Amino acid sequence: MDLKTAKCVVIITESAIKSDVLDFITTLGVKGYTIDTLCGRGERGIRDDDALLGDYLRNVKIEVVTTTELAEKIVFTVIEQFFKNYAGIAYMHDVQVVREDKFRP
Repeated sequence: MDLKTAKCVVIITESAIKSDVLDFITTLGVKGYTIDTLCGRGERGIRDDDALLGDYLRNVKIEVVTTTELAEKIVFTVIEQFFKNYAGIAYMHDVQVVREDKFRP
């Protein structure tokens, strides 16, 4: 089997907009994604693992593996549409994949 290069998009943002971001990326034809709940420190303070925060105030990391073209569209659109009113970062990096067809819309 050969390895092919794809892009991994990483979006770290507030749980409050998780559903909106997921709705957006799935309308683009993304076949799958991975979500993690996070704690950490950033520009807007500390988000820790305190159970009192509740899921709504936690940060999430959404990862999508896809083509370069779609990855760029996701990153730039998420930054433009969602990060004006909510905290977040979005970036992408190269990954090596097997079964490249799994990651194409």
